[in-house]
Amino acid sequence: MRIGVVVDNDFYSDIRVLKQVKLLASAKHEVFVLCLQGSRKAVNLGPNVKVIPKQLSPSLKNTLYFFANLVPAYQYWWSKQVANLITEENIEAIHGHDLYMSSPIYKGIGKSKKGVKFVLDLHENFPEAIKGYNWANSGIRKFLVRPEMWEKKEQYLLSLPDNIVVLHQNYKKELLEKYPEIANEKFVVYPNFLDLDRFEQYEASKLEAYQNVDNVILYFGNIAERRGVFEAINCFAKIVKKHPSSKLLFVGPVDKADQEKFFASIEDESMVHIPWIDLSELPSYLATATIALAPFIPNPQHNSGVANKIFQYMYGARPIVASDCRPQKELIKELQCGMIYTNQDEFYEALDYLILNPEEGVAMGQRGKEALNTVLNPKGYDTEFLRLYA
Repeated sequence: MRIGVVVDNDFYSDIRVLKQVKLLASAKHEVFVLCLQGSRKAVNLGPNVKVIPKQLSPSLKNTLYFFANLVPAYQYWWSKQVANLITEENIEAIHGHDLYMSSPIYKGIGKSKKGVKFVLDLHENFPEAIKGYNWANSGIRKFLVRPEMWEKKEQYLLSLPDNIVVLHQNYKKELLEKYPEIANEKFVVYPNFLDLDRFEQYEASKLEAYQNVDNVILYFGNIAERRGVFEAINCFAKIVKKHPSSKLLFVGPVDKADQEKFFASIEDESMVHIPWIDLSELPSYLATATIALAPFIPNPQHNSGVANKIFQYMYGARPIVASDCRPQKELIKELQCGMIYTNQDEFYEALDYLILNPEEGVAMGQRGKEALNTVLNPKGYDTEFLRLYA
């Protein structure tokens, strides 16, 4: 089958989309990726994959995206690109990513006047996610962005695709209860599992800069208030008083709206920020870390699935200290690969316990890594995903 994959960002930086494209290509489908031109280095995905990047400056994209509920220019632009893709490449199915792309993809299919299957992949609970973005909810911005509109449009946007892919069984259940008119058979669950073949190609060695640090506590990923980074900073400020040979290491970009507060909070030399690393470097950071953090603020968005970083931490065999967002709590408890906290006192106690009992942390990390190939059974989910295009 000739499948168009549509994603409105740098395709090569999106771990989930990249993995799915490789999976589709391995099943002998011809895959055409329509995306935005990005800065990440291209990856050779073989003769079955053609990447079609479109030029749209980040500032223009952000402006169009910002005003999407007032002026539908962004939707119109994408619907035109989708229609052209279908016509020029004789596309038989579209796999589109993120709720807000549902309408432009659907309209693009209509413009093409061809019978094309449409699968929508939900990376998160987007209506709840945008409510938590500080950039969308301050002052005049809230009036212009109108984050509440996405919840009002959700039912309509979910009615457009033939199938819907979600991260977790709990989110599927939530949507079925919220919208009983949607058929159960319309959903496929596909978690954020790692591309293990890719990760196994990377070398891992402890970072020289942290050889003399006893405890390296790592947070990897986008940095924002909604992701619990300030709770982590406050907790670590107490930990480092008891365990002076400790570092809190943040690796990832900081949301613009949170930059001033974040950088003012990590002026202490025991806290370090690295704005970006290539994914191939992550195994070395994991090898250096003694504990890995997932401190997301519990809310409907973070309850929609298990984040990439959880599986990355498991691959690196690190014990995970995580907040009680339901999907990650259930996974970590089931696999016994970390500790869950519900408040700041429990957060502190979990970090303190793992620092004082390093052998327990090693055992937790090992259980997590072993589960990636056993209990979790990624191959079973791959099979269900591919049935969408059988």
